Amino acid sequence: DEAVSVVVVEQPEHPLLRFFDAEGMDYGGANGALKMPAGSSLLVAGEGEVGRVPLIYWVSRPEGQTLVVNLDPAESGFYLSPAFPVLVRSAALALTRREEGLPGQLRLGQWVTMPMGL
Repeated sequence: DEAVSVVVVEQPEHPLLRFFDAEGMDYGGANGALKMPAGSSLLVAGEGEVGRVPLIYWVSRPEGQTLVVNLDPAESGFYLSPAFPVLVRSAALALTRREEGLPGQLRLGQWVTMPMGL
């Protein structure tokens, strides 16, 4: 009774999918009835018994932006996957409109300039 049997990356060059293995993810518990709102950009889709299912999509509206990941975190084990911090980092950079994040490590006493809005 899986909602998704085949994963298709629709926008492989999208910054949110940088370093993220979307095809290797477990989308257990994905809602086959989920519909994307107008103004959404489909990044990853699934094909299954219920037809085409949006798995990862980006919503841009005047009041803000949202990343939607269609899965059940407990059923899929997403929060235990190495993919979890990769996608969270990419989403944080995109949502804050930053090209690059903070360095992975800093020297003791090294100054870091934080962008406005964080």
